[in-house]
Amino acid sequence: MTTSALLVGVNKYQNGNNLRGCCNDVDNVHEILTQILGYRTGNVRVLKDSDATTDNIIQGLATVVGRLHKGDIGFFHFSGHGSQVADNDGDEADRKDELICPHDMSWVNGRYITDDTLGEILHEVPEGAWMEVLLDSCHSGTATRMTRELQQQSMVKTIVSPHVGLELPVRRMREAILCDTGKGNHVLWSGCADDQLSSDAFIGTDWNGAFTYHWCECFREDPNILRHKLLKRLREKLRTNGFDQVPQLEVVG
Repeated sequence: MTTSALLVGVNKYQNGNNLRGCCNDVDNVHEILTQILGYRTGNVRVLKDSDATTDNIIQGLATVVGRLHKGDIGFFHFSGHGSQVADNDGDEADRKDELICPHDMSWVNGRYITDDTLGEILHEVPEGAWMEVLLDSCHSGTATRMTRELQQQSMVKTIVSPHVGLELPVRRMREAILCDTGKGNHVLWSGCADDQLSSDAFIGTDWNGAFTYHWCECFREDPNILRHKLLKRLREKLRTNGFDQVPQLEVVG
């Protein structure tokens, strides 16, 4: 089995407002992957600030997916600005595509990465492999587009499918999970619903993304916790600490 990861954090933007906790988020997740989940440091690529361009992120994620074979696991984490843009292909009920904002974000030049683009890349996850996606950005719910059908069938903010992956400890993120269809799969952990904002906040002794910080905290407290229980604990921590964002867990399979 091979594990491969891409971790992206953008504090500094060529255009627009800067953030303060995103690079710390990447370091936090890197520690989880290498010290708890057993990822080799050489298999974890990190892009921060000026390195986190539109092209580098797209190419980096495609490389992670391209390395996967049956039984392999990939991981993608993004912490930075997120936004929305008008939906041009009619696949969004609210007529808006969600997107993540790279360092070179530009509305004029189209330098951003939409949920459609992420979905297209993740669609290439090969049969029997698995991807874990962690997005700490505004409007990040449903940001991989491959959960669209579940969203339309759901009347609540939580979008969770009945999938065996939910009943496995999060430690199993280092193992591929096969679903009944035998097709490529991924889990999306998002910092908020698609109509909410994710907080960049001073927590503990430094700046962090509230979602990533508390996700890692929950993981360290119990690496064997089940995914849906981690989601519940994560939401409780955020609510208790004064954050109104509602993290989402979406499973595709």
